[in-house]
Amino acid sequence: MTCGESGPREVLRCEGAPRDLGLDQGEACAEALRTLSDSLLGPPAPRRLLRDLQRPFPQLAERLEGVGRGARLPVRVLLRALARELGAASSGEHPATCAAALWGLGPARTGWGATLAWSARPTAGPWRVRQSRPENGLPSLEIVAPWLPGGVAGVNAAGLAIACTTLEVPVAPQPFAAPAFLLVQECLQRFESVEGAEEWCTHRPAGGCATILLADAAGELLGVQVTDPERARLRPEDGILVSSETPVHRAEMAAKAMATPGHDRSARLALLLQQLCPPDAPTPAAGSNGVAVVLDPGERQLWVVEGRERPQQFEIALRSL
Repeated sequence: MTCGESGPREVLRCEGAPRDLGLDQGEACAEALRTLSDSLLGPPAPRRLLRDLQRPFPQLAERLEGVGRGARLPVRVLLRALARELGAASSGEHPATCAAALWGLGPARTGWGATLAWSARPTAGPWRVRQSRPENGLPSLEIVAPWLPGGVAGVNAAGLAIACTTLEVPVAPQPFAAPAFLLVQECLQRFESVEGAEEWCTHRPAGGCATILLADAAGELLGVQVTDPERARLRPEDGILVSSETPVHRAEMAAKAMATPGHDRSARLALLLQQLCPPDAPTPAAGSNGVAVVLDPGERQLWVVEGRERPQQFEIALRSL
């Protein structure tokens, strides 16, 4: 993996079996997680959450256990934090994976291929860039909260990009308790293109409500709406696909900015990041870092900007272990 010219940024490097992946993350984030431990406390997780995590997401269940071991935190604390990502407003807790913006732009809008853009809410975070190299599956780069086993947006070595936003709902979802954003990590590890990932997101069990956008190196762009237990396929209109809570005019403005003549691919992606972080955006809350991410599956790149800092570019090698 390489970094752009704006300078190196510390990356979580996780490698090996599922529990080892989590152990690497927990050890690297131990100090931050201990600092955040009070804010991770809340209502007990639904009793069925661990069961629903272990059955369809066994590798992520092991990864969560590894995070707890590495950070020396009880798994029940991490399960409580994971339960927030179901998006139940009745709990009084807001999901970290509820994005401020989630856009997909097709080749006709970017001038080269499909691209995804995701930004965190100012009150969410902190966020880290993570490199995952599972012993079985595709390596990937993701944006992840230190206490969560799966990333919320990422790109893998085969050129599949995927990003998710959790949608808040009035009450806890039924009948499944493992949150839908976990499908992101599953797809990054398993699939090389949109086709397989879409089928996985459409048919695998997942709880809560979410919008998941997918793009690949061949220029395909589409999405899946998760409304526990229903699913709906989403298709771009005029080369743009957005989550249901994102105003489409912002994505249209970003597409127009990228179309400015005289800019190369990198400059256009930087313009897209600027549109994700407008000058009048609220100041991030203490402990968060106002992250915005652009995923370029054609180049296997993840671009990230924090607050008013310069964008940084990360690239993953085109091989799997």
